Amino acid sequence: MTALKTRNEIIETKKIIGSELTKMQKAFYDEDMLQHYRDNNEEHLYWEKFDFFDKEVIEYETHNKIIGLNHSEIHSRQN
Repeated sequence: MTALKTRNEIIETKKIIGSELTKMQKAFYDEDMLQHYRDNNEEHLYWEKFDFFDKEVIEYETHNKIIGLNHSEIHSRQN
C-alpha cells in the first residue's frame, strides 16, 4: 500500500517543491485581505492558507520556452 506524505514531510525532502509553494504563497499574499481577517478576529484563518509563507526560497536552474501562434489576428468562431 502507498503511504501518503504530509506537506511538511514533502518540503523537508523536496526543497524545490517547498520553494515553489513558498513563491506561490508570497504571490497570493494580500495585506488588505489579512487586515479584513484581523478586523473580524480571524487572522489565524488567513494564515492557515499560508503555511509555507516564511520558508526559504532557493534558486535553481530552470528552462522556459514561450509558445506562441504565428497569427496576428485570431477570432473566436461563433455558431
